[in-house]
Amino acid sequence: SDLDSQYSAAAIYVMTSKIEGLPMVLLESKSYKLPIVSFDIMTGPSDVVTDNVNGYLVEPDNIQQMAKKIIALIEDKNLRISFLGGLGEIGKNMTVFEFGDDIIVVDAGLGFPDDAKMPGIDLVVQDISYLIRNKNKVKGYVITHGHEDHIGGISFLLQSVNIPVIYGAQTSIDLIKNKLEDRNIAYNNLEVINGDTRIKTKYFDIEFIATTHSIPDSFGIVLHTPNGTIVSTGDFKFDLTPIG
Repeated sequence: SDLDSQYSAAAIYVMTSKIEGLPMVLLESKSYKLPIVSFDIMTGPSDVVTDNVNGYLVEPDNIQQMAKKIIALIEDKNLRISFLGGLGEIGKNMTVFEFGDDIIVVDAGLGFPDDAKMPGIDLVVQDISYLIRNKNKVKGYVITHGHEDHIGGISFLLQSVNIPVIYGAQTSIDLIKNKLEDRNIAYNNLEVINGDTRIKTKYFDIEFIATTHSIPDSFGIVLHTPNGTIVSTGDFKFDLTPIG
């Protein structure tokens, strides 16, 4: 539930419940020092108590975030970041952000083989066996920009794994459409984003930051998670001769 809208609070405390060891959140009224209402994450608000409780003081704006962190601790969940490509190499960019039963994949690019090491190989794609095993967790793919090393693998991925939706800026989406048409792949779940777009799943809240790169419509990605905020810049460059 949305704690921010249901409970007016000036402070929030976390303590251990005496009942089954469940964490409790204590909400203090904005208007009065007392009463303090105990709020059990699992069962909801309990009776008003009048004694103060030692705990960890959290600012009011962070009530919802703290609640998510407590739930994550209860369910023993932590953010996982896995790189299926793009580290220590040029191309094949793909990063998997996972929390609980949510997976967001950022980029799906091609790799370009070294002829001396991989003769006869034209293109290289990621090992996506992990995504296939966890296909029901995947909530969507987010594309930072339209270069081949970030979108070139999508037409191959769609032949092996279900992608519920692909988010990208207009230029990226148009380039992806062209690739899918070239391979006669029917896929309609392409959504255009901009700097004002927010994408929310059970555990992720995603926003976008416009960046400068050698291709239009490039974006960095900000992922708010119960464990903190992650910034994935995507590729960018410093424009020494800006126009406009």
